[in-house]
Amino acid sequence: MLLLWTVLDPLLLLLHLLLTPARLTSRRPCSRSPTPEVQLDLQQDYSPLDLFRLFLSTDVLKLLCDNTNGNAARKHAQGLHTPWSDVDAEDMLKYLSIVLYLGLAPRPHHRRW
Repeated sequence: MLLLWTVLDPLLLLLHLLLTPARLTSRRPCSRSPTPEVQLDLQQDYSPLDLFRLFLSTDVLKLLCDNTNGNAARKHAQGLHTPWSDVDAEDMLKYLSIVLYLGLAPRPHHRRW
């Protein structure tokens, strides 16, 4: 009897989900303001790095560096003794730029890198 119930229980749940009308309404009202708009001075020239830093703030970079260095310290304490120097924000930006470039620039074989 237990085996039969373990088979029927998921089927009954699926049947219940299929027959119950979906609730598509939110419990919170949707706020339509503020309206998204460009927040840049369009008269000023921005470098690609300036625009990229709008998405990746100094706090986020610090968090990435802290977590990377913490993970390396933990692995070092566990016995992995590869050479390591702490990552700073400049190193992290270089790494992220390489990752983004590899995602944008098609290459025949990434294994060669």
